[in-house]
Amino acid sequence: MEQIKKRIWRRSLFKIFAGLLVFLVAAGLMAFFFPQQVLTVDSGPVKADILMVLGGNHDRAGLRSSLFQGCKGIQNHRQRQG
Repeated sequence: MEQIKKRIWRRSLFKIFAGLLVFLVAAGLMAFFFPQQVLTVDSGPVKADILMVLGGNHDRAGLRSSLFQGCKGIQNHRQRQG
């Protein structure tokens, strides 16, 4: 009787760990193949007070001011670029 209980307990524990392993592998594959959907949260449109250029060439400062001015500024910046 004791041996049967032990066997049932081991099978249950094995099923729990197997299910957990399948879940973790599936979650890992989802994060690998769909990172945008899994790892990001959209907080809707956000307004910024400042824009900071951390590096790059001198042209990025012009693009930054165009972004600050809005979509028309970006279009004007692209037209000036050629």
